Amino acid sequence: MKRLLLAVMIALALPMAGAGLADATPTATNASCRHEFSDAEMQRLIALSDPAQLHDLYDARTKVTEIAGIFSQYADYRGLFAIYYRDTLNSAIPALEDTRYEDMRWAWAASFDFVDRYLTNLHGHLTGGSVAPWWQHHYAMTADCSKSPGRVLTSALNAHLIEDFPRALAKVGTTPANTGDFFAVGNDLIPTTPTIVADIKAVYGYDMSRFFQLYFVGDVVDPVFGDGTTSYVFSQAGRAQSFSFGLMLGPNPNSPAVLAAMDASFVATEAAMDGLAASGEL
Repeated sequence: MKRLLLAVMIALALPMAGAGLADATPTATNASCRHEFSDAEMQRLIALSDPAQLHDLYDARTKVTEIAGIFSQYADYRGLFAIYYRDTLNSAIPALEDTRYEDMRWAWAASFDFVDRYLTNLHGHLTGGSVAPWWQHHYAMTADCSKSPGRVLTSALNAHLIEDFPRALAKVGTTPANTGDFFAVGNDLIPTTPTIVADIKAVYGYDMSRFFQLYFVGDVVDPVFGDGTTSYVFSQAGRAQSFSFGLMLGPNPNSPAVLAAMDASFVATEAAMDGLAASGEL
């Protein structure tokens, strides 16, 4: 239990100095977790992920839903994050339609830029084009069947939350005035977790519930403060770090210091997830 707590604390800690993305890149050792698609299927995936053809968040939801369906049909590991994103968009868009946020332009723009980064990197992966290092790390892991579905999914979550999210926030002009909306969006997405857990289990036979409940901490805290309390605290802590990085990137999107801090945080979090996987907890 102490090992688990330490790993979670590392994952949420301040960035570690001296780490690099190259240190986090796994070697693909087994391709059987990635289906050999027909030419027609591959061309469809390429078309669906093409960022040049992405129009708005509704279009993104339609495309991510189909992408998830294609990957899931073969239990291809690349479908893990697609399922996660499909379910997230199914919750995010109705919340946005309710116009419950103070700055609706910002909320829509941030959500769109965020999903655009996922599709852009998936497209690069499928076409042999440009792929960000953190997504290269994830897609290499999808080819290694010694990794559990849970470990593969966490590599995508870390790539998207730690590396993509701050860049998206900076690009759409996020300011401290957006803080309330930022955390309100996070609150609205938390109830999606049971759906994500059920959908991943249905396709991959893997139960992510313990991960999303943060294991034993949830066992202790949730009965006292209510189901999901621990997931709320830790998920919002991770989002808070991304928000801070996004604010720091705003004035200078190419800040070497901020980008290095993001890379270090990604490497540290991935190391923590490797520790959980090695201990049989992920």
